[in-house]
Amino acid sequence: MLILQLWEPLAVTVAAEVVVSLAVLFAVSKGQRLGMLAKGVLVTPIRYTLMVADLFTIGRFATDLWITGNRKWRK
Repeated sequence: MLILQLWEPLAVTVAAEVVVSLAVLFAVSKGQRLGMLAKGVLVTPIRYTLMVADLFTIGRFATDLWITGNRKWRK
């Protein structure tokens, strides 16, 4: 969706994933549900940042492997 610039479906998908993951976190947390919910909200941007970083890493690997043939990274 990032590559195709489908911003509205991407926003809906991200919002739905956040709601579902926070609902599961809230349901399985015993005792300090609101505290765990707050931590879940704070960690959400970190999760998405790591997903984008992984996307760049996979893209670089695919470029090295299939486009440039650069295999100097191999041991």
